[in-house]
Amino acid sequence: MKKYLLTAVLILSMAFIVSCGKPEAGFLKKYFNAVQMKDNDTMASMAVEPVSFIFSKWSITSIGELQPGEAEYAAAKKAFQEISDKLDALKTDVLDANDALEEAKANLSKARGYRAKKEAQAKVDELQKKKDELFNKFKELQKKKQEAKDNLDHIIMIIKKSLGEHVELEGANIKKESKDVEIAVETPSGTKNYKVIFVRYIMDINGRTQNGRWIILKFVPLNK
Repeated sequence: MKKYLLTAVLILSMAFIVSCGKPEAGFLKKYFNAVQMKDNDTMASMAVEPVSFIFSKWSITSIGELQPGEAEYAAAKKAFQEISDKLDALKTDVLDANDALEEAKANLSKARGYRAKKEAQAKVDELQKKKDELFNKFKELQKKKQEAKDNLDHIIMIIKKSLGEHVELEGANIKKESKDVEIAVETPSGTKNYKVIFVRYIMDINGRTQNGRWIILKFVPLNK
């Protein structure tokens, strides 16, 4: 009887240790094992920006509090759509300005007499300036649209790394949790300290909640 009670106590003790263990430690152990094995695929699956180390050992120095927050997806999508709408409207203005300029050039070619030609040329110059200003604004908005698209694509990539590649984000309510973990890595050139930013996403869609897995967002060097 005592033997069975002792076994039960040991099992409960092990369960308590596991439940109170640090999941960050297990995650980082797997990551550093992948570093040692030069397993780039595993590193890439665990981190948005994988970092390789030459090290003898590593340790966790501190674990920050869990930080809940909003996902960046909705704001990034809204910003991209707003720029796209502005660009579409401006495209119409550019085309109208070009049509007006071509008409003015046609009138200039038909003008007879010094005064008529001078007035027609002035109109061409005025419309050319307007078109150039609109076109330069159009090119600047194109650049901003591409930047917004790149940012949105990057955010989607991070979210899908946590929630799964085939997850449908449209119409979902997406939240984010993050946590900072500081580590010390013993390298041939001395101890290097890093802040490891952990993140995961939680999605609610059609009354169903899906919890994403934790991933490493970034390794931030702390040494000066």
